[in-house]
Amino acid sequence: MTLKAAGDSTSETARTSREPICVTSLTAFGKKDADGVQVRVYTRVGSYIGFEEDDSDWLIVYNRQITTEKGIATQLEFDQSVCIMPGDEHSFYIYSKKGLLFPKGNGNNKQVPYDTDNKLMIMEGIATKKEFDQVTADSYYNGEVKYFSSSSTSPAPGDTGGGKEPPSAPSPITISPSNSPAQPPLGLLHFITNAITDANSRGVMFNLSALQQDVHITSFDIRVKKDSNAQVMVYTRSGDYTGSEYSNEDWELIFDASVQAVKGELTNIGQLSRDILITAGQQQSFYIYAKKGILYEGGKNQGDTFASDGKVAIQEGIALKKEFQQMVGDSKFSGGIYYY
Repeated sequence: MTLKAAGDSTSETARTSREPICVTSLTAFGKKDADGVQVRVYTRVGSYIGFEEDDSDWLIVYNRQITTEKGIATQLEFDQSVCIMPGDEHSFYIYSKKGLLFPKGNGNNKQVPYDTDNKLMIMEGIATKKEFDQVTADSYYNGEVKYFSSSSTSPAPGDTGGGKEPPSAPSPITISPSNSPAQPPLGLLHFITNAITDANSRGVMFNLSALQQDVHITSFDIRVKKDSNAQVMVYTRSGDYTGSEYSNEDWELIFDASVQAVKGELTNIGQLSRDILITAGQQQSFYIYAKKGILYEGGKNQGDTFASDGKVAIQEGIALKKEFQQMVGDSKFSGGIYYY
């Protein structure tokens, strides 16, 4: 299914107002009574159309074994919330190995909202027999969408939709505001570098440049050396890092937390303690340190741009074996950058 935040995505005012809708959970109706049911929720920016049977451009935000009761709604609280800017769309895919119940759609409304609370709109979706395989029917989502925004931070009164058997025709969903979660929001613009992972160390240091307009960095994705609950720290400083590689005096610590990560998989660390502004034409240095090891691509030309999405550009940096100590070579950051 696809959710769209009300507003005009082409309006500069809307896009810079910093009032995204951040989705924190969905609900699912189990097909049968069962324990240990593997349920996953995926999300991607934009429509799911064209990506129904391709998991390469989706991000997992929920992956757990749960107990399901036939026809009873189970709330799926995301590991990190998913933010949707005004006028933009995000798609969601709920998969359960034991099956899900849903109202069948009519196939005519995939681009037209069939329900809204004037902040979020929901479009008709599809059902698949297997995970990212065998589309079987059009579908309506019948359940609860929890979210928060800067203008709504307390739960709305009313029926949550839980505990009801899905009807044979679409009924109004409950789209209710929720409290801001402990985990940071994902979303906004997402740039994944084209670097591979042929080397590892504990830290990578690099420069980011804003090209034609100011940008604000909110979070990073990393790839870790091993499955772990890894302690991750992120430092930043204005301008080039050259001359400050071996001292933390000129650096600001903007993230310091434990992150559950899977070896080699793109893992979001969560939101930085503050958004980092890079003005157009300027550079900002970042140093990401993971005590259990971080994967990156070996570089050859420190300071050269190796990846860009047209708004931000990232330069080759260095890798360090210890925190602000022992440079082991040039590096290309292999991960993702969230910004607006």
